[in-house]
Amino acid sequence: MLHAIRKLLKKGKDNSQDPLPVVETATTTPPPAHTTSDTTSAATELEVVAEAVEVTLPADEPTLVQSEPISEVPAPPPLYQPPRELDLYEPSVKEAEFGQWLEDRIIGQPKALKALVAAYRAYLNPVRNPNKPICNLIFLGPSRTGKTLCAQRLAEYLHGSRDAYIKVDGGDYIDNANLTKLFGASAQWVGYQKPNEKIPDNVMDTSALLSEHNLIASRKGSPSDVTVVLIDEIEKGCAEFFQFFLSIFDVASATMGNNKKVDYSNCIFIMTSNLGMDRVEKEMAAPIGIGASQPEILTETRIASLVEKCMKEHFLPEFRNRIDMSVVFSHLTNESIRKIVDVEISDFEKQLYTSLAERTFDLQIGTCAREFILSEALKSKGNVANLKRVLEAHVRGPLGTGLINDVIQAGHTVSAIYKGGDRLSFFLSGSASAPEVTAQEQPPKQLLEAKELWTQARKDHDANLIDLAISNLRKAIEVLEPLAGSQDLTLALLYNRLGLYYSKKPDRPQEVAAYTKALEYRHRVPSTAIENAVLDAATIYSNLGVTYAWMHQREKAKETYEQGLEYLKKLSQSSNNCGNLAYFLSRYSQFDSDKSEDLFRWALQVNTKNKEGI
Repeated sequence: MLHAIRKLLKKGKDNSQDPLPVVETATTTPPPAHTTSDTTSAATELEVVAEAVEVTLPADEPTLVQSEPISEVPAPPPLYQPPRELDLYEPSVKEAEFGQWLEDRIIGQPKALKALVAAYRAYLNPVRNPNKPICNLIFLGPSRTGKTLCAQRLAEYLHGSRDAYIKVDGGDYIDNANLTKLFGASAQWVGYQKPNEKIPDNVMDTSALLSEHNLIASRKGSPSDVTVVLIDEIEKGCAEFFQFFLSIFDVASATMGNNKKVDYSNCIFIMTSNLGMDRVEKEMAAPIGIGASQPEILTETRIASLVEKCMKEHFLPEFRNRIDMSVVFSHLTNESIRKIVDVEISDFEKQLYTSLAERTFDLQIGTCAREFILSEALKSKGNVANLKRVLEAHVRGPLGTGLINDVIQAGHTVSAIYKGGDRLSFFLSGSASAPEVTAQEQPPKQLLEAKELWTQARKDHDANLIDLAISNLRKAIEVLEPLAGSQDLTLALLYNRLGLYYSKKPDRPQEVAAYTKALEYRHRVPSTAIENAVLDAATIYSNLGVTYAWMHQREKAKETYEQGLEYLKKLSQSSNNCGNLAYFLSRYSQFDSDKSEDLFRWALQVNTKNKEGI
């Protein structure tokens, strides 16, 4: 065979004058493996022959065949990878969305908002303890501050309705005779319900408030599988009442009167209580008698400690240990109630679209009208409860009358404005029979009253009747403080003037308190809103610094001027009215003469910029 191959190779060399194209093959078939040395040498000669053989190809086929590129094989991962640190304390996207939703609906109670977000986080947690309720919260504090509202807002977010929760009123269980309302009557008692007795899905079970059927029915058809249970005024319940919930908070289950076991592992329990509020009110009450001092202003920390002490006296340790989080609500400020006015009006507008259906109309409430509602709600130290009564009297009632008399119809636009007096004015537009009416809103009467008192205080001051001037000025402040927010600048002006009046007596502590309050209101005003204001922040800082100097508190005065300088530098970047810089800096230079030249150069630069209108 080798002889034949050599002969063929020799013949190819003789025909080299007519060469043919050589084809490069993509792949070469390997020769079969042999074990002997003869076959190995033969295979080597075959490979040489194969490379030199000339092959004749048809003319219509390509003369060159190329192989496809070989893809690069990825390198294998390293055998050891260092652990990666995870930040698992950041809130999830759903938690952040829920917190943002609550911020616009829970006003003035940041601690309660955090507690609700924590409860929602526990509900989302797939590895939570299945043998305990999702979360047990207790809200304490003064009434009408939003404790019950928190449970309603949570139910609204989970199920789409503020009524989608179970309410257990602790006042109904002062004695143990009514406990069967919670878990049902036994077989030998009237009201016993058989375990297999069927109740319609949309009807609540009246035999046992906390039955499994009611846990589902309270969700009002929501796909969410969590139930919100509100235990209102829990401190009023009897000992057996606490014992019943003690077992639920521990093992998330209870046996009804018909021996049917109910699972509460998908429940969020929110308890409310007014414990300790009587002690708080006693400490805040003004003392009676000759020589009695002013009542102490209780801080939130002090109120929380009083409430915690009352909790330890009233609740057993095993009950307190089953509470996941306790929150002490704080009194609502006027600014918080102002925001609640907007929330209540927004909720009422939503109600119009859901309850009126085809008779829906547009409602517009002006700014002065909202100020009037707020001022009426805050009369005689009113709270949210008074706000609801004002809305009922001045908004819901009149609009209801218009709907009953068919004066307001679908598609109309009703505008509520304040023109003066003790009521709102309503104007109708949007139909041919109701022509367009334009009316100018009037400021609330509190502004006019405060202006009169302020004018009288200035006259008293000019007549050297300092005590009477102070009294009238304080009355003006009391009239305006319920309108804080829109009148912050005016309140800052009045408090600054009050400090000047106290300096005539002199009464340094009252002076400091007045100037500090003036700065507090002054800082609330955006710099864009005070471009042409009469009041200067520099004047207030200067007056406060001078007062500290008169009190021989040099370090405190220097600190005040340094704070004022930082604030004025920020103000100079966004406002053309930077205050009485010359007066401020002349006073400041008395405490830090080394900076005098730099400070006055800066003041000159600011004044030059303002004159040029830059």
